[in-house]
Amino acid sequence: MRQSPGQVSLNNSDGLKRQPAVIDVIQAAAEVQNVCQSHDWQFCFIGGLALQRWGEPRRTVDVDLSVLAGFGDEEKFADVLLEYFAARISDAVAFARERRVLLLRSTKGVGIDVALAALRTKLYLLSARLTLFIRLMFRCEHVPLKI
Repeated sequence: MRQSPGQVSLNNSDGLKRQPAVIDVIQAAAEVQNVCQSHDWQFCFIGGLALQRWGEPRRTVDVDLSVLAGFGDEEKFADVLLEYFAARISDAVAFARERRVLLLRSTKGVGIDVALAALRTKLYLLSARLTLFIRLMFRCEHVPLKI
């Protein structure tokens, strides 16, 4: 069965595919949040992470977020993100320019889908701009995620 670029599975020690652990997804969200904040970008998490706060909790296997990129700056945002994360598809920048979505992979292999928002109102509709503190199970740390 062929996987779409949005589906992510990792190889474990015996070579079998597995879904990323929740802790890996949260750590990937923290990684991408650090990049966005270090560049003073307006962004918010959407998808499965946001559902943990605003909807019906469910297990998520990737990180979805929206970054306010405006019109014409998609490549600039993509280039910066690709300095920190690997692309999940070849010619990811062209794909992002055409479809306004950049498909990345975290350092632990978790999928990161970055929607390049063009309008500020879209970003504000997606987020109430709350900061949640999610306790990381294994390290007893708190990671603030903007959801």
